[in-house]
Amino acid sequence: MFRNLFFTFSFFFCLALNSQDVVGVADKMTKSTLRITDSYTSFVGSGFICEGSDYIITNYHVVKDMSRIYVNFYQKDDLYECKIKIYDKDLDLAILSLNKEPSSLSNKKLSISDNKIKIGSNSYASGYPYGTYQFSKGNISGRVEYEGVNFIQHTSPISSGNSGGPLVNEKGDVIGINTFILREAENMGYAIPIYHVEQLLIECGVKINHLSHLDIRDNSSNDYSEDISSVNYTQVEQKVINHQKDDKLMNNLSFLDYFYGFLLLCVFLILLYLIFVE
Repeated sequence: MFRNLFFTFSFFFCLALNSQDVVGVADKMTKSTLRITDSYTSFVGSGFICEGSDYIITNYHVVKDMSRIYVNFYQKDDLYECKIKIYDKDLDLAILSLNKEPSSLSNKKLSISDNKIKIGSNSYASGYPYGTYQFSKGNISGRVEYEGVNFIQHTSPISSGNSGGPLVNEKGDVIGINTFILREAENMGYAIPIYHVEQLLIECGVKINHLSHLDIRDNSSNDYSEDISSVNYTQVEQKVINHQKDDKLMNNLSFLDYFYGFLLLCVFLILLYLIFVE
């Protein structure tokens, strides 16, 4: 009986640790994700701020038709007016600058991931679909190469209004910018790798300590024979053409992968000891 209780406790302890990690990521993203709106036409989109600057990152198609651009944080009524600092129409990215900054932005910034990702790893998205905040969880599900660029494909549910919002890994670090979905599919979202934002930030004079160079490669092979390239782009919510550097997905374990593996190994060894030694 003692062994069963110990195993049950260990199992739920591991689940609790994972739950705490997800709650922490959600809290971080909730504070950092901005609602972008035009008071005249009521266009709604999403954006976020990365560590190292006070610039807001979003999609170009979110702000291109806005007569005036405003942002506000989660459950905050204060609107802050912005202007476009720099944009890339082909890349569908825009960097916004605040006309007047809030009193504190230090706890409202997301760090940029410098880790590679793999298919099957956890992914989290946040944004303002139809003007309402939403946090969602999913997985990196594949990659789509189009015009020489690998878009991150994921299953974190996103809808109209999520455009420009962050896609982060299980540590809460940004890996991409949610940009489009397939209309006829479920939970097939696509994000532009964060590398391309870093290039625009550099053009704005922001010092980037590292370039992410996110790699996208499937886990079973080192070649690219299994690229997902049969997407019907007439069904895409927002067609995106990326003319920058090609990215690849590589198999790589995060710190949490190793940590949870270590915990499970310890539980397994203790169970063996209890069964065969005692």
